[in-house]
Amino acid sequence: MNYYSFHVGDFSAHTSHLYPMEELAYRRMLDQYYLSESPLPADPEKVARLIGMRDQSAMVSEILSEYFVKSDDGWTNKRADEEIAKYKAKASRATAANLSRWANATEKKSDIRTKSVPNQEPRTNKPIIKKEKVAEAPVVFPTELDTDEFKRNWEQYLNYRKERKLATLKASSIATKLQEMAGWGHQAAIRSIGNSISNGWQGLFEPNNPAVSVKNPTQTYKPSKYSGVF
Repeated sequence: MNYYSFHVGDFSAHTSHLYPMEELAYRRMLDQYYLSESPLPADPEKVARLIGMRDQSAMVSEILSEYFVKSDDGWTNKRADEEIAKYKAKASRATAANLSRWANATEKKSDIRTKSVPNQEPRTNKPIIKKEKVAEAPVVFPTELDTDEFKRNWEQYLNYRKERKLATLKASSIATKLQEMAGWGHQAAIRSIGNSISNGWQGLFEPNNPAVSVKNPTQTYKPSKYSGVF
């Protein structure tokens, strides 16, 4: 044990006749006794080495004879043995209490988990059917627009709509609009995409139509029956 109660009054009453070196030797013996929680060696010279007083073995022997009792296990001290026994009993009770608290805490956690899920069975016998996503058909470009140049511009337009967080175009709407743009011609269709992106427009408009206003085409341009899909 690294700590023990030191009763100054009792110690002074029992050691008032000792010389300072004798008192020091006794204190060191007690410290060694409590630290090891066992009797001191039977050989006084070994005790003298333990307490750092090798050249004082005769004095150590006298202190041992006065304050300790020699047994088969070595030199014992009744008061020290009582204090060590109290310390071990207290430590044992503390360990038992900790184990009990840990067991109770574990049991409570188990109860909480059990109560939180009172019914493991499903609430209904109806089978759960997961809806599978149906992949949309790929975009089919009209012959007039089936070129790498137009496809690059079309991809830019789709990315532009994503950046502006505009509504996703449906396949049927795309097909209708592409057919209309094919009627404008290849280069005109490409210009319409560039105009919409550069002017921040949402839809696509025929660039050769004089009714389209650059500032706000939606106010002056009368779209065809297909233009509204964009």
